[in-house]
Amino acid sequence: MNSRRLETIHPESMEPVSKLPVAARSFGIRSLFNLVEVTMCIGVIAVGISGVMSLFPMGFNASRNAIGETYSTFAAHEFISYIARNCNNPAKSYGSGARDFWEEYIYPAPASGIPETIPSEADENDATFSAVPNSPIYASDNPGLYRIEQGSSGIIDFRATVRVWRSKIENLYIYNQNVPEISYQYAVQLRVEVSWPVEKPYAQREKRYYVKEIFRQEF
Repeated sequence: MNSRRLETIHPESMEPVSKLPVAARSFGIRSLFNLVEVTMCIGVIAVGISGVMSLFPMGFNASRNAIGETYSTFAAHEFISYIARNCNNPAKSYGSGARDFWEEYIYPAPASGIPETIPSEADENDATFSAVPNSPIYASDNPGLYRIEQGSSGIIDFRATVRVWRSKIENLYIYNQNVPEISYQYAVQLRVEVSWPVEKPYAQREKRYYVKEIFRQEF
């Protein structure tokens, strides 16, 4: 009687149903991405890049505004110091040596003196500017308009227009009494506006305002 030997068939010996390569089956991965998945990945990357790029203009604007704020303060200080020095300079440099700066621009000041109203945009457009020696200030043929430039190594980082107009000092308490108004002969209140950048129309510029009271030291 013939004896038969039973053989055990292991699952590994069976022919696999999947047609994927052995390496792919061993690691449980698929061989390709479909079009929908590729499109979604591109979309996610595009959204991320656009979000990062949108931050650049904000950074540039913040940096530009910070530079403008810093330079405008320096410009105002430079200009006010320039005016204050000239106001109390006794040298008779105007009117063929007959008048000093105060007499020329404050009191008695002819029609060409510092105005009592802020110069207009048209005034700025008509003005001709020329450099003041050893200074970043540019004076003009209009006594209410100046330019000022800041920078280094021949590169201009900041250029602004300075407007100046005058008014009388009011309600000043002197020697136990209130003086309602002080004549231009003795003192003046200068109002200063710094606007930048000059390349933009006046209405679109950044503007900062300052006030300086100057008392005449010589009469």
